[in-house]
Order: sequence, then C-alpha cells, then structure tokens
Amino acid sequence: YLAWTLFIQGHCAEGLSRCVESIEVAGQLAQPYDIVVAHGNACYTHQFRRDMHAVATNAGIVMSLAEEQGFAAWLSLGRIFQGWFLTQIGDLDAGLPMIEQALAEHRATGERLEVPYFFGLLAECYGKAGRPKDGLRMIGEAMDMARTTGEAWFDAELLRLQGELHLSASPGGIGEAVAYFESALTLARMQGSRLWELRATLSLARHRQELDADRARELLEPLFASFEGDLLEREHARDVIR
Repeated sequence: YLAWTLFIQGHCAEGLSRCVESIEVAGQLAQPYDIVVAHGNACYTHQFRRDMHAVATNAGIVMSLAEEQGFAAWLSLGRIFQGWFLTQIGDLDAGLPMIEQALAEHRATGERLEVPYFFGLLAECYGKAGRPKDGLRMIGEAMDMARTTGEAWFDAELLRLQGELHLSASPGGIGEAVAYFESALTLARMQGSRLWELRATLSLARHRQELDADRARELLEPLFASFEGDLLEREHARDVIR
C-alpha cells in the first residue's frame, strides 16, 4: 500500500521500488495470501503508471492464485484490472463485460474499500467505448460512495474524469469541464496528491481555450521538474511545454 501511496504523492521512483520490494518479500515468505496482496497492490501502482502490460501480468498472477486459494475478493479485483487492460488495448467486447461483472462480484463480497476507484476505472472504460453518459453515471456513483465511506484519495481524479467525460458527452460544454478540472486541481493540491495535480493541470492545458502556451508552461514546468522516474504524464507535459 505504501508503494502506490508514494506514487500518487509524486515519488514515482520510490513507489515503484517499494512495489518491486513487496513482491520480492512476499516471494521469500512463500505464503499465498501475501503473494496475492503484493501482486494485487502492484496492479494499482502499474495502473497509475498506465503500464497496461504490467497490470495484466500482475492481474494474471492474482487471478490464478486467488482462484486456487479461494480468495474471492482478490479474484474479482484481478478481473477488474484484467478488464481494464483489455479495454485499453482496444478489446472492448471482452474488456467491458469483464470489468462490469468483476465489479459486481467484488461488491457482492461486501468490499467497499477502493470501490470508488474501481467505479472510476469503469467510467474511463465507458469513455473509451464512446459511452460518456454511462461514464458520468459511474462517476456519480463513485462520488456518492466516497462521501458515504469518507474514502477521498481518488476524489480529485474522479473530478478530472468527470470533466473529460462531460466534454465528450457535450462538446460545447468547455466551461463546465474546465470547472471540474479546476476543482480537481484545487483538491489535489490540498491533499498533496501530485500525480492527480499533474493530470488535472494537463487536462486544463489541453482544454482551457484561454490558457495560452506561456500559461500552460508556467503551470506545468514546476510539476514536470518535480517528478522522477518513468511516468507517461511526463511525456505529455513535455509536449505541452515545448
């Protein structure tokens, strides 16, 4: 859990190192549950990195061992990540039903922790499938649950996704989308979630019509410079500030 917490805070290299270390320690302990937990948490870290194939590799290990050992919640978690991977590589026909069914199974185990995050993944997948209204519905459910449970670590990213999906559903609604991005940026800064801050800033830079190149550079350069390690958003930021 420390691995993906560090990653969200912007300590990308350290977070990835902790992720690798946890898998190594779990392997040494050779306890099935520890191995599942280590690889399950690696799914989060690599999903934050947008490393689709690393997500699939770790999800496969989780699913295989969880099914063998009867770890129902971890089995559904692995399938959620596998469904996300399939949608990202364009296999929507397989990926969307998998993530929908796996999320229903995960909730049936009684799990509520991190469910708003999984709703966010499904919302993103709906957007990729050209179904932004379904994505917005999932964002609404995610926010309702987050308010109920008090689990707020993904709220800034939910707000950013809401802006992106709103723009897909209503291309003329740039003003409302920008308001969501700005809310995401404010919350991310308040929480110290620098990965979400970077993503919200990138969304603003892409879509805010009055944001000229100099202003985009002013917002992004300090964030861009503060991140270390391999991160897809660094490449996006570099493109914007050139």
